[in-house]
Amino acid sequence: MRWIFLLVAATIMAEWEPDLRLTFDDSSSWVCENNGRCIVSHNNYVHIVWSDFRSQGAEIYCKRSTDYGQSWEADRRLTFDSVAGPSSGMAAIAISGAYLHLVWRDTRDGNREIYYKRSSDNGLTWSNDVRLTNDPGISGLPSITAEDSMVYLVWQDDREGNFEIFFKYSTNWGEDWSDDIRLTNDPGVSAYPTIAVQDSLLHLAWHDNRDGNAEIYYKRSTNWGISWSPDTRLTEDPDLSGLPTIALSGSYVHLCWMDRRDGNGEIYYKWSSDHGLTWSVDRRLTNAPYKSSYPSLVAEGKNLHLAWYDFRDGNAEIYYKNSTDQGVNWSSDLRLTNSSGTSQWPSIALADTMLNLVWMDDRDGNWEIYYKRNPNGNVYLNQERSPKITPLLLRIDNRIEIDGLPSGSRLYLFDPLGRRLNTLQVKNQRAVVPLPYSAGLYLLVIETPISVTNQWIVVIK
Repeated sequence: MRWIFLLVAATIMAEWEPDLRLTFDDSSSWVCENNGRCIVSHNNYVHIVWSDFRSQGAEIYCKRSTDYGQSWEADRRLTFDSVAGPSSGMAAIAISGAYLHLVWRDTRDGNREIYYKRSSDNGLTWSNDVRLTNDPGISGLPSITAEDSMVYLVWQDDREGNFEIFFKYSTNWGEDWSDDIRLTNDPGVSAYPTIAVQDSLLHLAWHDNRDGNAEIYYKRSTNWGISWSPDTRLTEDPDLSGLPTIALSGSYVHLCWMDRRDGNGEIYYKWSSDHGLTWSVDRRLTNAPYKSSYPSLVAEGKNLHLAWYDFRDGNAEIYYKNSTDQGVNWSSDLRLTNSSGTSQWPSIALADTMLNLVWMDDRDGNWEIYYKRNPNGNVYLNQERSPKITPLLLRIDNRIEIDGLPSGSRLYLFDPLGRRLNTLQVKNQRAVVPLPYSAGLYLLVIETPISVTNQWIVVIK
């Protein structure tokens, strides 16, 4: 077999594909208010969940793509409990390998409770509904996260007379669950919890009005949720701070929220570089004359991706911005939707190089679910180049050998759809990249400790 290849230096540009309408019924379809995720992705799978009124009452539906969001299977109804009146809503989802974990608020029992179901085969089949709460209060706004066999759930609950944050966990993929654990205990309203996990560390943020107006609070657990740190107040301003979204990357904890200290809602950001022990000052990320709200944040490596909805255009539209250096610098705001209706409540997810975004939109006369993706939106880690690093590329029949790379470097090989094919570490300043066994265009990303080089590889079989 003989290979011919061409290497061309390139800067990866973030290119979002057109909006794709995913639901087509004459009733409203609603994504969750995004303190919980309503879209997740892993490898070639993308999953979304929402509540839909096409039945007698609101029911939970899901939809999946098995080819990175290029095509989508039919809508699938997951709950069947509603008669006139009761409803299922506020659906949130988490993913761990082939396992999907779904939670939602349900009124089938006469009051609002949290229910759960799971899939162990990438959404092909689903378990029965399981009721997770049983109290006389109102349970709602669940947020769920998972890692390996551990599943963690937070929600707001007024069983004690005012809304507090509660927590429970499963150690066996959602098969069994702990008792409810109350995490806040103050005279104000604690609401809109968001949770993220990395190894044994759990990070929780919410908004709380114990101080007279809503502020952002935070706490963490270093032992899988067995014990928790005291509440930490992260904002201090005279107006509302709320709707937090949290994302993790290594020792970094990244937090965005909506803040009205400037007279209208703006998106603010702060970070911790030591697993939540200390925090940076608040930083304003948007500067528009009208409200910016409901941020959704994801992180990987040095990359941060933020989506929100914004009224600067006269109606609500979805906007996006990103950082490639752990939040030090941010791109300009990028408008992602352009419709005559309202586009709101975005939720963003990533898998390898792929960015996936879902939101609800009434451009068609009723609320529908819309989706768009950026296949290469998460490729670049840093656009700086270093003239001191000049790798020497050596051609061999079925691989590429690269010399002159410093230790600590990594190489990533992607196909045109953004699928990561290989990840290699450098040993003795040399790396060997096996070539794919088919002709086509491939992307080789060479990441050194101080620079990143993106190169296209054209392989002709």
